[in-house]
Amino acid sequence: MPQALRRDPLLAFAQFLVGALAGLFAFGGIMVAIGLGAVATVQRNYVFAKLAAAGVSEAGYGAVLFALVLIIMLMALGAFFMRELFRLVGSVEEGDPFRPFNADRLRRMGWTTVASQLILFALAAIAHSFGGYRQALLAEDAMLAGFSALLLTLILFILARVFRVGAEMRSELEGTV
Repeated sequence: MPQALRRDPLLAFAQFLVGALAGLFAFGGIMVAIGLGAVATVQRNYVFAKLAAAGVSEAGYGAVLFALVLIIMLMALGAFFMRELFRLVGSVEEGDPFRPFNADRLRRMGWTTVASQLILFALAAIAHSFGGYRQALLAEDAMLAGFSALLLTLILFILARVFRVGAEMRSELEGTV
């Protein structure tokens, strides 16, 4: 691979941006985990009062806790996805992206988007269960975003296959030389 590609500013920027996003997802997950701890302990009565004022039953408290756990899981999946993307971009910069491990990375990224969408659907259902116009809009937005993520998932799985076939073709070519 030419040296010019190895110092490609676009790849360097992409790797910086993806690394920063991975860090933000991890930081966000930690902050939500701290919030979960607060809601489960010192802020418990405050949350019960807010739920009662909104006309939500005490069962809503469990839904709030469950939603926070789901958000933590979503943040962890986001950090994992970005880490895999960071490594993928790094392999492109090294000049040899068509390797089986990149196909595996893309496949893992595809499954990560599937898991993320399942979590988002669950969060949308929780938001919808609290009722109200705002929550219903948020739930609908989450459903619409799910279709875009479905397209991303399909693209990732297809790219994983492309990388796998490319790696196999490269291996066969190297074996014939």
